[in-house]
Amino acid sequence: MSFGFGISDLIAGANLAHQLIRVMTETRGASDEYHEAMKELCAIQQAFIHVSQVIRSNVLPQATLNAAAHIVMSSMDIIEKFLARTRFYQKQLQCSGISGSRCKAGWALFKKNELRSLGDSLHCSLVAMNTLFAAAQYTHTLPDSIAQFQVFDDESSKSPRDSVADSAVAMSNTDIISESPHTSTIHSIELNSLVVLGSKSRSSGLPPTSIEDRSYLSPEAIEGIIQKQHELARATWEADNSTAAHERKTTYEKPARPKPEIERRSELERDEACQEADKNEYEYAFLKLKAKFDAKRNLKKVPRRRNSKKLPGRRLSSSFKTQLEEIIVFLSSYARLGKGWKSLLKWHFYTTMSLDRWFERPATT
Repeated sequence: MSFGFGISDLIAGANLAHQLIRVMTETRGASDEYHEAMKELCAIQQAFIHVSQVIRSNVLPQATLNAAAHIVMSSMDIIEKFLARTRFYQKQLQCSGISGSRCKAGWALFKKNELRSLGDSLHCSLVAMNTLFAAAQYTHTLPDSIAQFQVFDDESSKSPRDSVADSAVAMSNTDIISESPHTSTIHSIELNSLVVLGSKSRSSGLPPTSIEDRSYLSPEAIEGIIQKQHELARATWEADNSTAAHERKTTYEKPARPKPEIERRSELERDEACQEADKNEYEYAFLKLKAKFDAKRNLKKVPRRRNSKKLPGRRLSSSFKTQLEEIIVFLSSYARLGKGWKSLLKWHFYTTMSLDRWFERPATT
């Protein structure tokens, strides 16, 4: 078939229509426009499924199939553009709150035209597809002087009289009255699929009861045949989807390559070296800070009392020694403090003890 159109494209179109139905169900637009667009979407999804059944039969001419492919691709393009234009609303309308309420109001006010244009475009596609298949049912008999030069394809060895008989059966079946123009489109495509089954049985040399007795079938029997075809199309669709998902998984989700023993050992050694360097850095910083405090303690002058002996120099209190031990434990527990270790250390000092209690004066005798 021309431009690479096939059953998978119809399945993708039905999936796209199902995605848009789910999005519109979550967003809930204006009531009238919403219901009209939902009807058109459900109809176009069913039309994709039935057109796939017609393409599998290989009964219609190639020109008709190409025209149907063009209508299907244009419908898929319309749905994709609508999803792209409303992607912002799809994300915002699913959440609650002030922003979600504002987006809901904007959807109801400004997206009525979008829903109306979507429904009109899909309805035009359905009407065009219905007209195409209705016109394909008519076949004109050629004169004998011209029919002798007619060449048939290798795939179908039917004569013009067989085609005329099949089209007559199809036209007799299309007299069923539908409820709405949308359902009439779906019924006409379903009846086309029944014509496909009759033509296959005739070309394969089966007993002619399935064709001659078709006009005597009851509506219940026709509905049963249509229901079986729906179930078969559904099963084929799910099988194709599962196959495509398995192919994507095997293609894109490759298993992670296990690291060699040398790389893992080098990573462990590098981590141990980093921890050792951090430990040495914090020990050096602590010793530097301790030397700074010792220098301040030695420079601090002790006031002298009148008529008293010179007091000995101040010494570190037991509480300060305890604080130093706590600081060592604190620094060792946080291995990677970065550049903010000085400010963190000062904050630890100022919050745990006051400056007046850092040093204690020995008792005088």
